[in-house]
Amino acid sequence: MKRNNLQKQQGAALLIVVMIFLLILPLLIAIFTKHTIEGVTLGVSSSVRSDAADAAGRDLARLRLAIDQALQNGLLEYQPNPPPWFVANPSASATPPFNPRSADFWQTCDKHGLCQATTINQSVGSTQTPFAIRQVVAPTGIVDPSACGQEGFVAVFYNVFIHAQASNIPADSGYTLQSVYRTCQKI
Repeated sequence: MKRNNLQKQQGAALLIVVMIFLLILPLLIAIFTKHTIEGVTLGVSSSVRSDAADAAGRDLARLRLAIDQALQNGLLEYQPNPPPWFVANPSASATPPFNPRSADFWQTCDKHGLCQATTINQSVGSTQTPFAIRQVVAPTGIVDPSACGQEGFVAVFYNVFIHAQASNIPADSGYTLQSVYRTCQKI
């Protein structure tokens, strides 16, 4: 009889352990699945941001050549018809506020004449990914008569911002590159 009761108690304990396991198992599966999905999403987003950084870097070389060509007509801020990517007087009162470090700025800057928007295709693996590229060049206000190393020349500096966004991917995958451009002008 004692043996029979002991077997019943062991069977009941085993049944309780199995029931608890069956109740906890779906929760563990849900947690594991959530972390796996987040990891894949983070990996994809990181990969797309890396591709966007490459696209911005490629466009920087092209934009630097365009700045060189535009400067043949004199300093950008004194040209009667400056290039569309040049903003002579970025101010905090602009709409949208002139903040190239903000994703909100890049979503509407071309509509407000604060940047120039173009599209480039970049090879990613075996596919071509279109990237929306937005550029803005603005004066830094820094002029240095000694930075050129030649008498009679003065260095003028411009902030260069390029934002690359994969055309078919959400905004969090965009990348903004900032650079400073220096030109030496004869005075």
